[in-house]
Amino acid sequence: MRIALIFSVTLVLPGLSAHGQERNVRFDGYYQSATPEILTETNDTCWTYLRFFSDHSITQGFSAGVVPDIQYWLKRGGADAGEEYGQHYTFWGRYTIKKDSIFFTAKSTEAAFVVRGRILRNGSLRLEMRNKRGNQATSNVYLFRKAKMKP
Repeated sequence: MRIALIFSVTLVLPGLSAHGQERNVRFDGYYQSATPEILTETNDTCWTYLRFFSDHSITQGFSAGVVPDIQYWLKRGGADAGEEYGQHYTFWGRYTIKKDSIFFTAKSTEAAFVVRGRILRNGSLRLEMRNKRGNQATSNVYLFRKAKMKP
């Protein structure tokens, strides 16, 4: 008599659904550009920050230098979000994820960015941002930083 044993193994990997198709972003912190950009008009070094929320809203911020109070100005969008921190530029929008692709348009009262990219296997993001007004595009990798954030 022959006995056959069959084992079934289910792997659950961070950022992947049970079907191994869709990746997701994290909500327990923020993403920071891996390399800064130099602003052409002021020659300042500028970092880009992204914060995603579970309701598919996103806040995108730009800041020169170190940002110790990021949890205060990188909050859910609205007309006054981040206003008290005048040196920061903040944009709001809604994101869509399909498999490992991510898309959003982030707007403020002065400008808008169309953003397309990929959620990488290591959880970071590779995004291309295009300024709708000037049609300038930048590409960068965004690394996740775990942080206690304000709602």
